[in-house]
Amino acid sequence: MNKVLYCRRQYYAIYMPEHHRAHKDGYVYEHVLIAEYKLQRPLKAQEVVHHLDGNKLNNSPENIVVLKNKADHALLHKLIDANRFYQLLEDDDGTVVIIYDKPTCIKCGNPLSGYRAHYCQECARKMQRKVLRPSRDVLKIDIRTTPFTTLAAKYHVSDKAIRKWCKYYHLPYKRSEIQQLSDIQWNAL
Repeated sequence: MNKVLYCRRQYYAIYMPEHHRAHKDGYVYEHVLIAEYKLQRPLKAQEVVHHLDGNKLNNSPENIVVLKNKADHALLHKLIDANRFYQLLEDDDGTVVIIYDKPTCIKCGNPLSGYRAHYCQECARKMQRKVLRPSRDVLKIDIRTTPFTTLAAKYHVSDKAIRKWCKYYHLPYKRSEIQQLSDIQWNAL
């Protein structure tokens, strides 16, 4: 067999025009042949070979694993790039299955949507605030006893920001609505 460096993607390739995975020029990637030898069967069309150490030229059988499809291969690279913990477990057919924990927010523990994120959207939004928002109970007492403009000065924001906080906490945000509520109704809020 004639082993050459396949120039298109910098993989070693062997001339075997009769092989089912041969390219138009008759060459087959060496890592494909080694994976088939390791599994003792031809690779399925959707299966993908992965080099564990990332070195395309290291085709030792210990460095090669077969993934079920391109989606699993992409997921594995995302986990590697994001430096996330994962395990590869061998399946019955010789391919590997990726076992990993879903990433969680380091502040609140909620699941994350992205692999590179460290905070959930809610925590990230809170961290971007320039002013620390008072709790609902503190704001509820403040708006009952103090005008919005005075509260705005106290918290170094505009009175419109105070109204937005009230809306966020589902509190009345108009002075007339606040004054119309009795003490019993106010405590029920």
